[in-house]
Order: sequence, then C-alpha cells, then structure tokens
Amino acid sequence: MGLGNAFSNQALYGSESEQNKSHLIVQAEQCYRDALSIRIKLHSDNHPLVADALEGVANMCCEKRKWTEAMEHYERSLAVRLKCFGPNHPLVAASYMNMSSVFFENKQVKKAMEFAKKCEAIKVGMCGANTISANDTDLGQLYYNISGLHYTLKEFTQALEYGERALSTYITAHGAAHPKSIQCREYLSILRENMLRMNMSATSSRDGDHEDEATLLAKAIALSLADADNKEKEKKKKKNEKNEKEIENGKEKEKGKEKGKKKDNKSTPSAKARAKGSGENAAKEAFARLFQEYVQAGMPPNEAAAKALKVLAASPNRMK
Repeated sequence: MGLGNAFSNQALYGSESEQNKSHLIVQAEQCYRDALSIRIKLHSDNHPLVADALEGVANMCCEKRKWTEAMEHYERSLAVRLKCFGPNHPLVAASYMNMSSVFFENKQVKKAMEFAKKCEAIKVGMCGANTISANDTDLGQLYYNISGLHYTLKEFTQALEYGERALSTYITAHGAAHPKSIQCREYLSILRENMLRMNMSATSSRDGDHEDEATLLAKAIALSLADADNKEKEKKKKKNEKNEKEIENGKEKEKGKEKGKKKDNKSTPSAKARAKGSGENAAKEAFARLFQEYVQAGMPPNEAAAKALKVLAASPNRMK
C-alpha cells in the first residue's frame, strides 16, 4: 500500500509527462492489487485494511476511466467499512463520496446527488448541524460538489445555498485569500449572474420551502448588484491612487498641476459609467420596493419575488 500510494501521488501530483503518469498509475494499481491479495490472506475479507486496499484499486480504475470496475471495488470497500465501523463513520462517508463521483462521471446525476447527501448526513452529524469544523477540509469540497450537482439539475437556488456553505467553510478552514475560497467566490458570482440572466422564477417545482426560495432569489439579485457596485468602486479607487502617485513623482510644479487636472478629470466617472452604476442601483431599489410593496399587501414572499421580477422585466421604466 505504501508503494502504491507513492506511485499514485507521483502520478497525480508530480510534474511527470502524460506517458510517465500512465505508467505510474499502472504501477500503483498493481501495488494496490498485490496489497489486497496479501491483506485478504492475513486478515480475511472483512478487515479495514482490506477496505483501504479495495479503495486504492478503485481510485486507480477511476484514473484509467474504468468506471464499472471502479464502482465494484468501491462497493466492496463500503460493505467492509459498514461491517467494521457502522453507518456513521468518516470512512463510510468517504466511500459514499467516491461512489457519487463515479455516478456523476456516468451521467447519473440524481444517483450522484443521493450518495453525496448520504456523505453530507454523516459529516454534519459528526460536527453538528450548525457547526463548521475547520479541521474537516473535505466539508467545503463536499458542499461545492453538491452545489455543482444542483446546478447540473437546474436547481439554482439550492446550488446557491450550498455554494455559500462551501465558501463559508473554505474561509473558516483556509482563509478568504486561499485559492479554494477565491475559486468558490468566482463560482458564486457566475451562478448569481446566470440566475439573473435567466430571470428565474422564485416558484420552485418542488413542494415546500417556498419562502426560502424567494429569500435566496432576492439575495442573489442584491448580491449580484452589490458585486457590480463594489467592482466599479474598486476600479475608481485604483485609478485615483495611480493618478495621485503620478502627481507626487512630478518634477516641476507646473507638471504637477497639470497632472492634478488630469487626475481630477480621470477620477470623474464617464457618462457611461455613471449610467451603468445608476442603472444597477435603480434595479436593486426597484426590486426591493416592489417586493416590499407586494409582501405588505399580503402576498406570499415567493409570489412577491416572482411578480417583482416579471414587472421589472416587462417594464424597464419602472427602474427609473
């Protein structure tokens, strides 16, 4: 197993050529298979070390895209772990996540979701429903994967919810500047933009949780517009800092004054930029105003959000 791990790590994470990687994967698979045979002889079929070896073989089958054989070994590994550890063990959760990945590769998205949710149930049970474990770095990836599955199934509000959970977990575990946190933040930005572009209705096809659907949709709109505002402010700030630096480095007073004039001119937003910022703020305010008006009139939040979106889409002048 140790040699198998060494070969697989070098193949997956080393700077090898594609040909060398393929060769290392073959070597790793053979090491895992040899370890499996030895461990079965030493410990019988139902031993945790046998489950680990089965998982190693399955992982290498995945690298070779041999999905059927990979699933067979994952299923055997899961069966052993359930007998050894019971249904609520971290290694059982890992087995469910591995199987979810294989289902996804085979275009069985709903089945992939089923096993990902099994994994989630175990992990949340381990760390508490409202607690993020900074030591469990896999939890953020799990939430990210579930968000992607919901997105594939066109369940956008659930995708947004799990994407935000993933971001919160990544920030807790790694910090806001970590590549995973940045990647997740960019994913959420794209998701919100797609929700707005499609003018998605707040009414879900599934029963229940309608208030959550409306709340998440309204949040998506507000956050997307806020992101646009923040980007515009950051752009202006950088432009002003650049101009100020040029003035400080000026060699002559007249040049400094001239640069000061340029700075003032540059720091003044163009008509196009003002119009863009004004439009974004107007859209945000119009949605909030209509949503509030309909809710106060007694309309359920999901219907209020859907109606506000339809009114704004049909009558752009309402945003002025």
